[in-house]
Amino acid sequence: MDEADVGRRGAPRVVVNLPADLEIDGNAWRVALIDVSQTGAAVGCAVPVELGTVIRLYSGALEIRGIVVWSSTNRVGLQFETLLSTENVRRLRDAGAHSWSAERSIVYAAEAYLRDFRENRWAG
Repeated sequence: MDEADVGRRGAPRVVVNLPADLEIDGNAWRVALIDVSQTGAAVGCAVPVELGTVIRLYSGALEIRGIVVWSSTNRVGLQFETLLSTENVRRLRDAGAHSWSAERSIVYAAEAYLRDFRENRWAG
């Protein structure tokens, strides 16, 4: 990551590619945690999410609140409400090293979204 990217994001990101749950207004969807830093994360998400939406992100024992600061097709950028400890960033990085590939995590998030949609758990 170059210095300009670190400055724009506030902290260096590490690729993790882990399954996670994104909770919005009491509804949770399975997503792919793509990368993470102390200040935020990128998430693969098949559910459309508006800018400014308050979220909770769960991955393993981690639970953190944040806000959606950017959104594009199948991805959202999160800014955390509080800094994630360097220890938690390291744990997520290490867990990701033993987990899925990026392609599989995006497919998993899409499959979970479609399953939720078919079960009428998404009212969008």
